[in-house]
Amino acid sequence: AYHYKAIEPAEANGITGFNVNAFVSYTPVENKQAFQDLTNTEINELGMVGISANKGLPFGFDLGGFYAVAPGTDIKVAGIQARYAYNDGGIAMPAISVRLAATKLLDGVDDFKFSTQSADISISKGFLFITPYVGLGQVFTTSEYTNETEAQAAGLKKENFSQTKYFGGVRFDLGLIQFNAEIDRTGNNTSYNLRG
Repeated sequence: AYHYKAIEPAEANGITGFNVNAFVSYTPVENKQAFQDLTNTEINELGMVGISANKGLPFGFDLGGFYAVAPGTDIKVAGIQARYAYNDGGIAMPAISVRLAATKLLDGVDDFKFSTQSADISISKGFLFITPYVGLGQVFTTSEYTNETEAQAAGLKKENFSQTKYFGGVRFDLGLIQFNAEIDRTGNNTSYNLRG
């Protein structure tokens, strides 16, 4: 739920490109018992509302980041990305890019540390005012409940694992208004994302 989501096609922003966007993300919880053990609360879904920014650099590179909160909680998450557009696309060719990203839980769950690192590749091709895109990647997660006494009592231990992610979406460009819709499947969890 809280790893870096692309929510954008593969083409680079270009050296003059800069954008700031609002986004929302919704992920139904697959392992409800794990959240119950961690928080003593019944949690059925995880949401994020945030703001992201991306800046184009020379030679097809982009840098970006986000800051988000989980509505109804004290959870705060931030992330950064570096992306390289191997092929920026054109009339006949699709855009292809690779991305490295990381996220970190800043606050909101006592005695708990959580971070992700990810790498993905995506491809997109614009048609008139829409640009569909798809991608494939890997997410590496580290999570740890740092209260050792309670962690032992609940059977919680430090976790390091990786999950394959698949994502696809579409950007709608309506002149002054532009928004993206994306579905991300990471491991057994599906996230639904909007950015505008």
